[in-house]
Amino acid sequence: LPFVSVAPLRSVSRQVEALEALGSEYPIYGIKISPVACQSKVTALLAEGEPLLDYAQERDLPVLFHVTVHPEEEFSQAADTFGVIERRPALRFCLAHCIGLHRGFLERADAMPNVWVDTAALKIQVRAAWEGAPFMAGPRERFDWDYSDHRRVMGSLVERFPRTILWGSDSPYYSFMVQRRQGEGSVLAFDLKGTYEDEAAALRALPKRLQAQVASRNTAAFLFGSGGA
Repeated sequence: LPFVSVAPLRSVSRQVEALEALGSEYPIYGIKISPVACQSKVTALLAEGEPLLDYAQERDLPVLFHVTVHPEEEFSQAADTFGVIERRPALRFCLAHCIGLHRGFLERADAMPNVWVDTAALKIQVRAAWEGAPFMAGPRERFDWDYSDHRRVMGSLVERFPRTILWGSDSPYYSFMVQRRQGEGSVLAFDLKGTYEDEAAALRALPKRLQAQVASRNTAAFLFGSGGA
């Protein structure tokens, strides 16, 4: 189901005009915002970028955010994103990549009825946590789970947050190799490789009832609201 991608800061009125024209010709199922990809701070949605959220709310479209807990990444901080979400209780949101497996943010998302969390590229995320990558929550900030096996982490996530976790979402598998500008004077090199088989294995390791929960029911609730598709 195609989402559109927007930038929180630049040329917002022109973006809204383009979305209206696009939506008159093609179905739009949601909005994806990756602040670091467009080098545009998520907090701009509280000011200049607010019309983009108005557009989503008027059409009952869900919003998927790329978020991070990396201390040097200036654009997509999870804490800032929650500030945006709290201003828009009528919208449905999904936060990507397990929010860096940060215990506090996962619990915060689970406490909010309009927020979900996806497991996109789970094998990559869990391996990065196991290796101590700076874009993942450190040992003191995450749950005491077995990070040597992403399938076990999937089971632990879903058992702890059965209503909140979505399998996959925008990128259930991918390889990500790039040098990304994190902010002023900060560039981070990524060399991350994942496969569909890895991500499917995490889903299939769950009991059947939980597979249906995270790959169907939760997904439908995020996309279409409590009424489903």
